[in-house]
Amino acid sequence: MKIAVVGSYGAGLTMRVPKAPAAGETVSGGVFDPGPGGKGSNQAVGAARLGAEVCLLTAVGDDDFGRAARELWRREGVEAGHVLTARAPTMVGFILVEPSGENRIAIAPGALDELDAAAVEPFRAEIASADVLVVSMEIPEEAVVAALRAGRETGTTTLLNPAPARPLPEDAWPLIDVITPNQTEAPVLLGLGDEHGLGDEDLVRTLCERTEGAAVLTRGGEGALIARGADVTRVPPYPAGTVVDTTGAGDSFTAALAVALAEGRDLRQAAEFAAAAGAHTVTIAKRHPRPAHQRPAERLDWKRPMTSTTAPAREFSLPLRRLLHARESGVFAALVLLFLLGTALSPSFAQSDNLLSVGQQIAQIGIMAVGATFVILNGEIDLSVGSTYALSAISTGMLISDGWSWPLAMGAGLAVGAMAGLLNGLAVVVLGVPSFIVTLGTLSVFRGVALLISDGAPISLSSSQPGVAEFNLLGQGRLFGLIPMQFVFFVAVAAVGVVLLSRSRFGFNTYAVGGNQEAARLVGVNVKRVKLTAFVLSGFAAASPVCSACPSSPTCRASPARGWS
Repeated sequence: MKIAVVGSYGAGLTMRVPKAPAAGETVSGGVFDPGPGGKGSNQAVGAARLGAEVCLLTAVGDDDFGRAARELWRREGVEAGHVLTARAPTMVGFILVEPSGENRIAIAPGALDELDAAAVEPFRAEIASADVLVVSMEIPEEAVVAALRAGRETGTTTLLNPAPARPLPEDAWPLIDVITPNQTEAPVLLGLGDEHGLGDEDLVRTLCERTEGAAVLTRGGEGALIARGADVTRVPPYPAGTVVDTTGAGDSFTAALAVALAEGRDLRQAAEFAAAAGAHTVTIAKRHPRPAHQRPAERLDWKRPMTSTTAPAREFSLPLRRLLHARESGVFAALVLLFLLGTALSPSFAQSDNLLSVGQQIAQIGIMAVGATFVILNGEIDLSVGSTYALSAISTGMLISDGWSWPLAMGAGLAVGAMAGLLNGLAVVVLGVPSFIVTLGTLSVFRGVALLISDGAPISLSSSQPGVAEFNLLGQGRLFGLIPMQFVFFVAVAAVGVVLLSRSRFGFNTYAVGGNQEAARLVGVNVKRVKLTAFVLSGFAAASPVCSACPSSPTCRASPARGWS
């Protein structure tokens, strides 16, 4: 997941005052707080804190402010090798913040005036390799248009945060995939006067028509509106705590929106995530927006269901781009090379029968791995999955031999696995025992119980028993006479796991807890519930091979899956 940012950096000189002074008025009692700022830098740092690989193009002076900026980017993990060192001083912004959190800002662009189209050209390769390009408008117009054009020409999704707002040239509009103005900026972008008379929905529709992409109109405490084609979708506001400082909320929104889009979320989901990040930001007194340190990929709980909707056509290229640019692509390449090597050493390796046999062998471990993934992403571990499977297999076999129908027996076996996971989870989240210790113990306990209830003997299943023939078909049968049922079960379980992680609130919360448990808790994620659910899913998945592996053998034993943990 890579994001390229073209925008501003500036030193933020913040004064917290009892009230904003009127013309000619002097107000005392303020508190001075200097720090880093600038929309481009804020957005780059925010995206990096959300786990993205970020490269930044901006301009700073050869002064103390510029050197502080480079140190900031180094510390935050933002690639700043293309940042221009200008002749003019670094941009400075003067910010007045009232007790209500409302702010007034005046800036002196300085070095940013030297950021032109020629400075963008060396950055083109970074734009081409990014999933999303974020551009803001505290920089000269020619740099804005040049960056957007580079994004369009290289196929990178372009996101324009049009602040501070000014009318856009006509040739810039078709270069924008997503534009994110607020209620004040939208009329300015469209060249409308103060008495334009358009409501928010009319404004966002007009912006969408101009870009031929999508528009997100942010509305502060009223949430946001999304326009795509003829549809306008409302995004409810995320509940924030006490508003302390609204500075940087828009930058946090933009950074989070870019990260979510880069990960392939549809625009509605991305906007909900961005709203949560912005809401968190306004509760913190700061100069630099802080969507909480969330490395490597923290996600916030939106406390509302996310409706999956169709993304703009330009977003469809993201999954392929993510695959090509992901760090995990090295693992995929290694697997391909191993396959080619195996084929070269033994021509029979690539034969369909052998590949199907390999798939059947990995299916059982693969199913368990899906469930264990949830636990690992939560920063925990489950060493008991092999023993959980053994206990579930013995339970299922005993119930079938006692005359239970095979669907009921399998359901009971799955319930045994889920209960085993629940016990692990309760020991971890309620008693506070480290998961390594808990599951190392239950590894022996669960297998011991399996041996105890079976007297250490295998449970034989005769095909003459009612339902056993159908039960065996699950393990020995082949879909369409070709694909082993065990592999079909594995693919189905893996698909469910992918959907849960990538499309559900629980999946996002799982990433949040694993990335930064304390930050997740502070923004409202129920950490204990997420971890407990992960252990239950791990136990359920560990028992799932009962549906395919156990029927493939005439006996169910307490000894299988040793060492699988």
